[in-house]
Amino acid sequence: YSQKTDFSLPGQHISGPSSLSDDDFILQSGTSPATGLAAACFAILKIACPDKSVTEILDALAYTATVTDSTNLTYAGKLGSGIPAIQKAMEFLANRAKR
Repeated sequence: YSQKTDFSLPGQHISGPSSLSDDDFILQSGTSPATGLAAACFAILKIACPDKSVTEILDALAYTATVTDSTNLTYAGKLGSGIPAIQKAMEFLANRAKR
């Protein structure tokens, strides 16, 4: 975490695929599984709005994120704009297109 953080994602108890079978899942914690969530947030928006630039998508994620400072006082101001809200980000991008 630092002042360079754009937004944050949960890093504990993330359900992901297991190599044990095609329908098995495991729980993981840490930055590695959280990175996949960040990539998925970006990918969902890029697929929905292919004409938008990287900067526009990152701005949409940051401007529409759910602020977490009040629920995590130890890291207040260090976790970026909060947790991405994908639906709000899509609406933000759609509204920018109408301007």
